[in-house]
Amino acid sequence: EHAQCEVGACAKVDGTCFPPDALVLHVDEDGGQDHTSVNAAVNAVPDGGAAVIVVHAIDDGFSYTGAPVIAGGKTIALLAAADEQPTLQGTINAGLRVEGAGTVVYMEGLALAGSTNNLGLRVTGATAWVDRSRIVDNNGGGILAESDTDGNGAVVWVDRSQIVQNAGGEGSIVVEKVRASKDKNFGYNAFSDTYEDLVLAGVIDPTKVT
Repeated sequence: EHAQCEVGACAKVDGTCFPPDALVLHVDEDGGQDHTSVNAAVNAVPDGGAAVIVVHAIDDGFSYTGAPVIAGGKTIALLAAADEQPTLQGTINAGLRVEGAGTVVYMEGLALAGSTNNLGLRVTGATAWVDRSRIVDNNGGGILAESDTDGNGAVVWVDRSQIVQNAGGEGSIVVEKVRASKDKNFGYNAFSDTYEDLVLAGVIDPTKVT
């Protein structure tokens, strides 16, 4: 998609390309690329800057650890390398954290999996778009969207992705089923394994999430 974009990534919120001068960084813990950790690549992007970070799978199926934090008003496309599905795994913290007003992350083709004591994805006062990815097998749950201490709401889009099997759940979510509903509050409650109004169920607090 958006093959016309010079850096190979687009801002899916408005359908525009990333700026042609955006950084393009490759990550491979096995070596041979710009960085060996996602954290290092994120830290190489200046606050307020834009970058495409291409993550390569680690040999023998190992996961990236270190729970990267994307903040500082950065706009980052976090993409899996072609024909690969790298995994980010959290332990004490969520597998990926997106924080602060103006921070936007587009994640495609990655897995956030195997966090032993935390979430797969935590979005605090920021924006995240998850496409063709897997957020599974995280003991603390799949995704948490919350406002920050300044009252900035979180915005999360999930498309064509598997976001269950977290906190002991089973099966997979077909996101199109949720999108097909005319009820804006309709969604999948992974805790009760039901499709329902998530506001009435208390899953979503409309005062904290936009």
